[in-house]
Amino acid sequence: MSDAAAPDRPPADGQGLRGGGKPMFFRRLEVLEASAHGDLRLKQTADYGFARDSHMIPLNAVEFMAAARHYPILFNGDQTSMPVVLVGVRQAQNLFVEADGSWTVGCYVPAFVRRYPFVLLRDRASEQAGGPAIRLGLDVDAPMLTSAEAAAPLFVDGKPSDVMKRRGRFAGAFAREQARTRRFVEACLERDLLIERAVDVELADQRHMAIRGFKVIDEERLRALPVEDMEPWWRNGWFALAVAHLVSLGNFGRLFMKDEKHADAPMDFSPRER
Repeated sequence: MSDAAAPDRPPADGQGLRGGGKPMFFRRLEVLEASAHGDLRLKQTADYGFARDSHMIPLNAVEFMAAARHYPILFNGDQTSMPVVLVGVRQAQNLFVEADGSWTVGCYVPAFVRRYPFVLLRDRASEQAGGPAIRLGLDVDAPMLTSAEAAAPLFVDGKPSDVMKRRGRFAGAFAREQARTRRFVEACLERDLLIERAVDVELADQRHMAIRGFKVIDEERLRALPVEDMEPWWRNGWFALAVAHLVSLGNFGRLFMKDEKHADAPMDFSPRER
């Protein structure tokens, strides 16, 4: 018997879009407007329960160093090949969201998770009317939104609050980092550095769990890069990103041990090339 986990697949824009054009986690996405959302407030306590069912989460290049200490960093098996972190070995199970909704203490929380429930959107109606083309969007069904007075308001006197301004700047910074991440991925694809991999794990009851549908950087191909590529790769920080990714693959064992504690079944690890 085999349990198979495959990556959530962020599309070319890196937003983790699901069916219907909405980013991962989002249910009812709307452009933020004081007239429509003036009474909404944001709870200040962190609750990551919304990420409980996602075993892979999109990652930007700027996060590689921090994420590499805790998770395997992989590349999607689809044509975008965008990076993700593996946070669970079973489909729709995030091992780092605790029962109370907190993230495992001491482990890096991906920016994609911290950005929610906000996201930058292209507002074509506003653009056609001469207004801003890019607007801040919100999942109006997000669990951290409330009308309770104790929470932080999104608008004050009809204008964005300091909290909303900070979250908007974070969403903007995230979008800018996506462009850098795409350039790194494109450089890897141009030099054919990404190869498909799979990890098979044998459980104590002799069942097998397979994690497939992802890519990694081939270390031998990386070492064989032409001399003329060395300077741009070093200058752009791509070597550092590649090394962080390769080092992060050592976290597979830690991840399987964390899953073992959840499932209470010992495992033997047997990663192999697909």
